[in-house]
Amino acid sequence: IDWVREHKAGIGQVLTLVLIGASAWLVVRIAATVVEASYARYATGTRDPARVRRVRTQVTLIQRVVIAVVTVVAIAA
Repeated sequence: IDWVREHKAGIGQVLTLVLIGASAWLVVRIAATVVEASYARYATGTRDPARVRRVRTQVTLIQRVVIAVVTVVAIAA
């Protein structure tokens, strides 16, 4: 129990880092799920393969930008 009191600040910092990392991971997974659901809905309603590929590229780019922003914010925190 004494070691807990001695390392209270360090334990708090580690738990804060774990919370930030877990939150960032959750936001990235939610964004990926939303992107996949949106793409699947669009792909089933469109018959033009070129347009589907173009939308897929745009959606993937948006997803990568979101991941980059979340990563930068998580690292900065």
